[in-house]
Amino acid sequence: MNNPNIPHTRALLLVFLPIFLSLATAIQTSLLVQTCKRTSDAALCLSSLSSNPRTPSARDVKTLALIELDTISTKTNATVDTIIQLLNNTTDEYMLRAYGSCVDTFGGIVVNRIPQGIAALNSKNYAEAKNQVGLVQSDVQLCFEHFSEKQPFTSGSKLVSRLAGVAIGIISLLH
Repeated sequence: MNNPNIPHTRALLLVFLPIFLSLATAIQTSLLVQTCKRTSDAALCLSSLSSNPRTPSARDVKTLALIELDTISTKTNATVDTIIQLLNNTTDEYMLRAYGSCVDTFGGIVVNRIPQGIAALNSKNYAEAKNQVGLVQSDVQLCFEHFSEKQPFTSGSKLVSRLAGVAIGIISLLH
């Protein structure tokens, strides 16, 4: 038996589905924009979160914070790779120690700080999450102190520090 209402139902679905999808996208975009506006670097926040494929499915600020922590981890790993290349291309004893120390420091960000920040976020211990991300910024600064002149990997380490500032801003919204 054919249901005479099925063609009408399909027509209504075809009309309202795009409207519903547009509304859902607008709500997600609004969450992203409103969240980023309240951070220390709205442009960086929008750029880093918009480039992550998980962001469109984010439904809350906590998810955006978790995505930002993943971004910090990715950028920190890229900085470690740069430092290792520099380490492998020097014979200067002081630079070997400085690069080695920075590899350890940035490695600690990936192995300790970010996972502890994620665990704190997931357990709703937002103060500890902010603390761990703040320590990322301190770790970056510690690495800078090994160099009397411009650090050879300044752009990567500054980006990690700036992303940490954005993450702290996002986490602050969760209190």
